[in-house]
Amino acid sequence: MDALVNIDLKSREPKARKKKLRIVRIGTSGALQEDIAVGTHLVTDYAVGFDNLMNFYDLPMDDFEIGLAHDIQKKVGLPFMPYAVKGSGTLLEQIGKDMLHGNTVTCPGFYAPQGRAIRLPIRFPKLLDDLNYYHKGDFWLTNFEMETSGYYAMGRLLGHEVLSANAIIANRIKNKFSKDPGKVINSLIQKVLDLI
Repeated sequence: MDALVNIDLKSREPKARKKKLRIVRIGTSGALQEDIAVGTHLVTDYAVGFDNLMNFYDLPMDDFEIGLAHDIQKKVGLPFMPYAVKGSGTLLEQIGKDMLHGNTVTCPGFYAPQGRAIRLPIRFPKLLDDLNYYHKGDFWLTNFEMETSGYYAMGRLLGHEVLSANAIIANRIKNKFSKDPGKVINSLIQKVLDLI
């Protein structure tokens, strides 16, 4: 999307004047805390990236984000340091008024990176418990999915406002799943459209 507005597609050069986009990711997510009900709409304040995307860029993080990344690595026992990045405060205020505010872990896959085992043994069998119990002061991890941290990081690097809105269709701690996930996501889409 950035290339469409900030690159001259004929010359393939960046335009002199850059446009700032306001991007809202709307997607599904699983809750990491027992008290987050299936069907909840949650907006992400901070995203924690377990993916390796930011190994290829120089993401500036503030002291809180760096401390958070180091603390999560240590307490969860990860062999790599995740990255942490705050989303758009402007969009959070505009769109997140009537939604739960949370902190989202972005996993690089659906199975082992989210604590699921089918046929293969997984390296972090206590991952769900570790994420559920992790906190730093009043900072708790609330949910996980597979995109938000990359969006937030690239938004920061490229100068865009980015927010993630999550339809909670599963509570992985209670092992509860939505009977009608389409209804949950459709109501979130409508809610976001009404607020932009």
